[in-house]
This record gives sequence, structure tokens and C-alpha cells, in this order.
Amino acid sequence: LELVIAGEGPLQSGIETKARELGIKESVTILPFLCEEERESWLEFCEMAVFPSFYEPFGIAAQESMAAGAAVAVGNNGGWNDFVIDRVTGFQVDFNDPYKAAYALAEI
Repeated sequence: LELVIAGEGPLQSGIETKARELGIKESVTILPFLCEEERESWLEFCEMAVFPSFYEPFGIAAQESMAAGAAVAVGNNGGWNDFVIDRVTGFQVDFNDPYKAAYALAEI
């Protein structure tokens, strides 16, 4: 299992630190901002795209992942619900409880 995070931002150093603390640094890849072609190339290899946002008004990234053929797990709130029907077109997960979310993702 490899976790790939695309994008840069203020949380990057914290993610890198947490990966080292958990002993999974070699299984976590953090990529810079990707252009459309690079993103599509990465999505071709992606088995699952997980979007743990607590609110997402549109969900464009999830839709792009679905179009690329990846299974999609999204938060069970916000704009996701317009197109991610739990266990039909994707998976809705309660990310408020990280343990329940981990269990739900492991079951997919």
C-alpha cells in the first residue's frame, strides 16, 4: 500500500513528520502541484482516491478520479452527496472518527 498526496501547502511538513513518527515514510509520496496531464497519468495507477474533507461544495477531484476508473471514498457531507451514492457510485465515509474511517476504508 502506498499513499500518494498531490499538492503543496502548509500541511506538508506535518504530514512528513507524522509519516516518520509512524514509521511509514517509505510508503508515503508527496508530489508537488500536478498539471492536468500529470494528474491523469497518476490517476491511471490509482486504485482508490480518498477525499476526507469535512465539506466540499463540488467535488471536481473526486469526479476526475471516478472518470479515471478509481474507486472513490468521500466524506458523507457536502457536495459529494450529489454524485457519490454510498456503495453504488462510490463510498461515503464518516471521517470525523479516524478509527471508524480506517475500518470503513479497509472494508472497501
